[in-house]
Amino acid sequence: MQGHDNVVDGRIFDFPRSVFVERGVWVLYKEKNYKGDICVVMEGDKTNFEQPDNAEEDTFMFYDFKNSVSSLKPIVDEDFTAEPQCTVHKHYFDDESLEVTEDVPDLGSMKGKVSSITVQSGAWVGYDDINYGGKQTLFMQGQHKYEKMSPGYGEFTNDSLSSLRALQIKSKKTIKQPKITLYEHANFMGRSKTFTEGHHDMEDAGFFDCASSVIVEGGVWVLYQLRWYRGHICVVMEGDKTNLVPGKRDKDTKFHCFNDTVSSLKPLEFDFTQEPKCTVYEHDFGGRSLQFTEDILDLRWYKMDNTVSSIRVHSGAWVGFEDVDFKGKMTLYLPGDHNSKSTDGVYRNDTLTSLRALQIKPSVPLIVKKIEFHPKKEIPAGKRIGLLSWTQSNNTDVTQKLSVTKETSIKTEDTYEFRWEKETKILGEYSFETLIPFVGFSYKYNMEMVYNIGSSERKKTANTETWSVNYPSDIPSKSKITLTSTLKKGKVDVPFTAHVHQGDKKWTEKGTFKGVQYYDLETEFKEERL
Repeated sequence: MQGHDNVVDGRIFDFPRSVFVERGVWVLYKEKNYKGDICVVMEGDKTNFEQPDNAEEDTFMFYDFKNSVSSLKPIVDEDFTAEPQCTVHKHYFDDESLEVTEDVPDLGSMKGKVSSITVQSGAWVGYDDINYGGKQTLFMQGQHKYEKMSPGYGEFTNDSLSSLRALQIKSKKTIKQPKITLYEHANFMGRSKTFTEGHHDMEDAGFFDCASSVIVEGGVWVLYQLRWYRGHICVVMEGDKTNLVPGKRDKDTKFHCFNDTVSSLKPLEFDFTQEPKCTVYEHDFGGRSLQFTEDILDLRWYKMDNTVSSIRVHSGAWVGFEDVDFKGKMTLYLPGDHNSKSTDGVYRNDTLTSLRALQIKPSVPLIVKKIEFHPKKEIPAGKRIGLLSWTQSNNTDVTQKLSVTKETSIKTEDTYEFRWEKETKILGEYSFETLIPFVGFSYKYNMEMVYNIGSSERKKTANTETWSVNYPSDIPSKSKITLTSTLKKGKVDVPFTAHVHQGDKKWTEKGTFKGVQYYDLETEFKEERL
């Protein structure tokens, strides 16, 4: 995601009449270079900027912003997953106020009377008219007074606020697609084959009865002793690294005795994000019973080993084992009542000794909240490098015209790199809007831009600049002119701290910002008499 400070230059069509936002929160500006009135749209929004003629477009919102989008940019350094909360005040953060936690199409008694607003969490859009109409102002976390403009996102006019919209993007939980890799030998050695869908006969797949270890990258899989999904089973789930033969293995590798037995396999189609819950019974849904919501390594702790005759799965999925610590023959139980039978596997009465809950907790997006740079006190001095040097003599008694072009342009590329310490979770491509250190006569910070701070690449181009050198037009008689142009090349080496969160977990990561920057063009003209 990146902005554009001049949509007029960047488009191949007239001013947009509608917009559909697939990801993030965007600010559309009426003027170039991110200025003027704004229109804020967020992930999932379908917005028309003029009244539609087609009734099928009723699913679109309407906002009067026709012929107005001249620049636009995403807001990439804010967490829009936070629960929104704000307080609107009649005066300066005191007297009459109203606390808001959801969209308000009409502020009622506070309509047209708001002079300040406190945003405790999330982000909000204020509208001058009811039902989210009129001019907009975007309020980020903090306190806002009417006489001050909010930070680059519209102008807060006193006593004009009439409706409020909360900007919240619910965290998208990512579910991995089914994927399993079988290996010919233990500890994931030898020939291997990866599957993303079921296979009823492993002989046709070229991997019949020879799997000795497996790694599950996505989903829950059932390995079967016989073709066509029959016989004893081995259930493995996302994240499992499992040896199917006894022997040496590392602490992160599980073991299930299922050597050279896999004749068919398939992923289970089920919502494994559910919170697991089951009840085991001593008899046919009667007698002594116990309810569980998590793994049970040993039913002997509850005096229920080898006595379970029925099981009721309220939610989630469970695997039963005939031995403690998830060992022995397995049976699979999906929601429902199970009496002398299981969803899969060979059920045997009074043999259940341990239970494993099958739950895959989906991942939530990693968000970089902010980056703080820690520049050194000393100022690194850039070195001057030669761009060009040119000399021309005039031995005649009259002024001569220049024999070369009057202007020369040279391009340079500023590069940058966010070099993270140790192993970072910020992998691959990650776009983040920030100021970066710039070295000139002293450290300063240049215009805010979107940079790729991901660790997968090394040097990246931050800016390409063209430097122009103007030549003299005439050379006096009996003289020699020398023109020399130089440019400073500075290296930036600044430690930084990134504040990161993923769901409820927060942490910091450190690194060093490294860059090469060109600046301070100087051109010297030297005239000598011959």
